[in-house]
Amino acid sequence: MPPYPQPDSEALTRAVANAMAAAAEVAAGNNDALRRAIRELGDRVDGIGSRVDGLSGEVKSCRAALVLSQEESERRLSAGQREAAETTCETMLSGVQRMLDELRRALAAEKPPQPPPKPSVADRGVQAGGRERAVQAGGVDDSTQHDPLLEDGACQTDAPPSARPLVVPLALTVPASVSRAVSPPRPRKPADIYWYHQVHSAPPGSVQGRYVRQ
Repeated sequence: MPPYPQPDSEALTRAVANAMAAAAEVAAGNNDALRRAIRELGDRVDGIGSRVDGLSGEVKSCRAALVLSQEESERRLSAGQREAAETTCETMLSGVQRMLDELRRALAAEKPPQPPPKPSVADRGVQAGGRERAVQAGGVDDSTQHDPLLEDGACQTDAPPSARPLVVPLALTVPASVSRAVSPPRPRKPADIYWYHQVHSAPPGSVQGRYVRQ
């Protein structure tokens, strides 16, 4: 089955043949600009004609007829004949251009859709590296996250808000005076107790008494 419906291909072939036949008449009158336009159109049709059944050979035949008519350029047309030929050729060129556009759109629509490209090994490595960096930076990796269990065996995420533990970090600064007031007294050693008893029980004139009163 051809990539484009055959009747449209035949219509395009006829339009190209008619346009080149009209251009051949104008070319006989040495209309260089229009002859170049027809040649460029033939080149574009050649590129597309190979993709449509039965069109490539017809286009080549039309181009051969155009070349043959250019070789017979000694025949001259009258002014009225040249004007009529130019009008006919311009009309044919417009029709051929429209059919070429339709042909391009039809060929482009028949291309199968391309699947999205699969991620390469390098892309998968970049994704894995980004996950590891997120975990190291203090983030949570959803792929390895597990819900902790409560005492009754239910998941923490399923528990009501009142049953979930509330952890609020507090930064308390206790003054040194308050800390000393609430701190328990330091236990005294036996040597300290003996020295305290000797000093406070000594008579006023003794060495220990002078040491205490100083």
